Amino acid sequence: MVANTWFTKEDSKKVTYESGGNRSVVDYVLMRQCQHSMVSDVTVVNGEACIPQHKLLLCKVEWGECVKRRKAVYVNRCRVWKLKEGENCIAFKEKVEADLAVVGNEEDMESDWCSLKNCLLANAEEVCGMTKGPSRHKTSWWWNDEVKDAVKKKKVAFQSWKKAVKGGGVDRKMVEELRKAYYLVNKESKKAVYKAQSEHTKRLGDMLDEGDAKGNVFKVAKRMIQDNKDIVGGGAIKDSNGELVVDSSKVKDIWSEYYEKLLNEEFDWSRDNLEEVEPVS
Repeated sequence: MVANTWFTKEDSKKVTYESGGNRSVVDYVLMRQCQHSMVSDVTVVNGEACIPQHKLLLCKVEWGECVKRRKAVYVNRCRVWKLKEGENCIAFKEKVEADLAVVGNEEDMESDWCSLKNCLLANAEEVCGMTKGPSRHKTSWWWNDEVKDAVKKKKVAFQSWKKAVKGGGVDRKMVEELRKAYYLVNKESKKAVYKAQSEHTKRLGDMLDEGDAKGNVFKVAKRMIQDNKDIVGGGAIKDSNGELVVDSSKVKDIWSEYYEKLLNEEFDWSRDNLEEVEPVS
């Protein structure tokens, strides 16, 4: 179908070519007949010339169809980080040495490399195992037993409060006490979470500052890109003494001091020694 002909408009909204008193419609929008309901308007934009004498033709389409995303296929990986544990490291070393002693030397370099690779992969899979699915806790690296207990107490207090409200037979004074108890426990759980996040951020900053564990650097960078935010929600910065600061209020004070010094710092130059420059006309 020709979408231009589906709307009643003035000539100024239909003419796409105008020259020397001649006016014509030479540009068209073609759509499938089954998609005519998606076109909401077709008009000409006056004053916006694509090329001399031609006018811009604008078609508004409302896409009601959605494209289904293909489900990502998970690929199992070997859990090589298990080799950091002492028992697994010793077992892996013994198996590799035993297999290499049986295999022996091959005729060429390519065969030697294939034998070594297959030996390492097979023993790593046997000792460490393979992952079964994507990680369900992607950003909770700071989770510990203290936070777990605090969150559990908060859930119990919340359920007790809501159960008393729905029951209706409990005294109003008792409901108010349960509500206050829940808010008190909730406040304590937030403090525990903030403490765990701050400690983990400081520990992570020290690790990255020392350049330790190269694999963790890429892991953190990948997580920051995926979430488009810091992994624990709060940032960290170094003060003038080189100490890592994670407290949000102290971080703001450090940024304030930095910008105050940056914007008010005087440079070592003399106004009398400046060269005179002729103004540009």
